[in-house]
Amino acid sequence: MPDPLGTRKGLCPHEACNMLPLPKTVALIVVLTAVTSLLGCSTILKNIARTASGVRLTELCAEDVYKSKADQALRDCNKALAINPKYGPAYFYRALAYQLKGNIAQEELDLDRAIEHFPSFAEPYAERCTLEMTGNVVEQLAARNDCDKAVGLSPRDSYVIRKRFQLRMHVADYEGALADARTILSLQPGSAFGMIDMCAVYIMMRRVSDARLSCHQAETADSDREYGYRVAAVLEAQMSDWASARADADRGVALSPNNAWSYNQRCWVLISMNDLEGAKRDCAKALALSNNEPEIRDTRAGILMLLRNYNGVIADESAMATHWPRSPYGFGGRCAAELKMNQPQKALRDCERALALDPNGGDWYVLRGNVYQAQGKTGQARADYEHAFSIDPTSIEALREQAKLELRAGNVHLASTLAATYVAKNEYDPLGHEVYGTALAALGKRSEAIKQFGAALSGYRRRGDNVGINEVQVAMAPLNRSSQQ
Repeated sequence: MPDPLGTRKGLCPHEACNMLPLPKTVALIVVLTAVTSLLGCSTILKNIARTASGVRLTELCAEDVYKSKADQALRDCNKALAINPKYGPAYFYRALAYQLKGNIAQEELDLDRAIEHFPSFAEPYAERCTLEMTGNVVEQLAARNDCDKAVGLSPRDSYVIRKRFQLRMHVADYEGALADARTILSLQPGSAFGMIDMCAVYIMMRRVSDARLSCHQAETADSDREYGYRVAAVLEAQMSDWASARADADRGVALSPNNAWSYNQRCWVLISMNDLEGAKRDCAKALALSNNEPEIRDTRAGILMLLRNYNGVIADESAMATHWPRSPYGFGGRCAAELKMNQPQKALRDCERALALDPNGGDWYVLRGNVYQAQGKTGQARADYEHAFSIDPTSIEALREQAKLELRAGNVHLASTLAATYVAKNEYDPLGHEVYGTALAALGKRSEAIKQFGAALSGYRRRGDNVGINEVQVAMAPLNRSSQQ
């Protein structure tokens, strides 16, 4: 379950780190503020020296944050704050260092301090906005206020505007998000960032042709093209354009062979295309390059889920939930594994936590629907599946899971229609072919059912899934017997 834009994490996405404010720009503001607030020549000279030292340490802290060196960033920012405990920018960059370590409480405290000591600095408001956006109604109102305040202070700052874009995507304000994406594009006309953001919005608005055009333009941008390729790969997969997704994922890796996120994005694409061996290699490479980044462990959990290694899924997703407690992904992934381990109450609690963090994310409704289906709550499960696909066109698994439900309920024609729609969107998933084959067999369409079961067997064999193979063989047995009579 990828989050290529960081819109559902509630935190700054690694991919957009180069949109952070330049430390030297911040430093100049701090120096001028310090100098103009001091009296007396000798005092000014002494304080300029101290301020310059603190500024340099803040610059080093910021550079460490860019490189994801959280411990070194904390040391440098702490030194800067020891020189001047009212350095707003030092608190801001220390907050980002705490974010890298998953210490959300300390991050939030430092953002508050940055705003207190430097109220005209837009970025802390923007960052606090994304912390607040996954909260309750009151916190989301605070998020809107903080993002609007940040944009008001710095209306031509792409980093700030992108934070509001993330908030608007999270609350399903797609018209507002599209306006922000266009603003980013106007500020960075040669960059892939604005185009990728527009592609993502168009997908949610079901404007597929516009989405494909925007993704293509991101791939041909003058700058940040490697980012354009690797994020476009995931977005294209969400549009079921698998050939483009695979090709662009490969291009992203080729352009950034030492970037963990290039391998992570391709890993997810390969999981979706049932190439688990390739996915294993890419996720292993990404983890090695990133020092076991929890977001990449969340991607790897997708491999483990398909291999039925549910304890491994729990371990990876728990690491994600611990490090990013405001992200729904760890809780949602854990829900899926707990249900497979016959722990429906645990699964339901984790699904509810994911939904509380991201009420517009279709994946979490699909997972909760699966829990309800396992508990025999057919009506609630059906409602969740239908709602998931109505609000989130990327949640195509809702079609497959509702098809399974309709089969059990005896609604065979509806099950067949849903399964056929799903298989057309993802031909690589053997479970989709298995469900479709079962529906066709129930309709008496023997030859078509055998074709779907054959595709399911091929997919399960590719991943070495003996449980799946046995399930299909059992489903095919009546068809084989009827051919012998």
